Amino acid sequence: MKIFPLNIAHRGASSLAPENTLESFKKAIELKCDGIELDVHMTRDNQLIVIHDEFLDRTTNGTGSVRNLTLNEIKKLDAGSHFSNKFKYSKIPTLKEALDLIVPSNILLDVEIKQWEPGIEKNVITMIQNYNYEKKTIITSFNPMSVLKCKEICKDIKTGLLVFFLQTNPLDMKKKLKIDYLCMDVNYIKLLSQNNIDTLKKNNLKILTFTVDRKDDMAYMIKHKVDGIITNKPQLLNLFKYNPFNFIKFK
Repeated sequence: MKIFPLNIAHRGASSLAPENTLESFKKAIELKCDGIELDVHMTRDNQLIVIHDEFLDRTTNGTGSVRNLTLNEIKKLDAGSHFSNKFKYSKIPTLKEALDLIVPSNILLDVEIKQWEPGIEKNVITMIQNYNYEKKTIITSFNPMSVLKCKEICKDIKTGLLVFFLQTNPLDMKKKLKIDYLCMDVNYIKLLSQNNIDTLKKNNLKILTFTVDRKDDMAYMIKHKVDGIITNKPQLLNLFKYNPFNFIKFK
């Protein structure tokens, strides 16, 4: 039986609703995605919020660093109008609010830790443990030490290292960092042979790829049997999942 890669909605269904908002997560759940990827920062008063950028300017009507504002100040911002006026009442959610929505759906949660702030790993894991969601969660980061720290705090949580390219043997990284996933840039993974990918998987290192929005790239990742595809367009990936003819056209 053919195993289809996990369809993981990048910042939610972010081509259909503002990224990293409850609205985008609801869309992903409605699309029956296998998982949702989201990004976490801490506020000035050490509250965990869901936002990609260090600064507020791109996705809200605010300015400046997330770390310089309290949760109460951030909750006053409009996090949707940049996408569409229809979403002008969207707010930056807390991680707790995101979990309240996502946990009942029982889908995979991919939490990317963006800041390199002391204590953020422990705070994120404690929040996830409050929901008994450790075994449905992957914590990822570009920071190797952050990933290692997460595994040391909680062995039940899966971890993944995000990479745009590889400078060292990934199997050595797996051993040193105790990672379960290698999360690779869509353009870099296309430089690897099928044998490379198979070797990693045989050594229990699962492969996720980001950010895959083109049909030809989706078809490539399906053909090369990656474990999961992180995409802004989960509705497009569903076309391959539920209608194999679409895959054949791009194979």
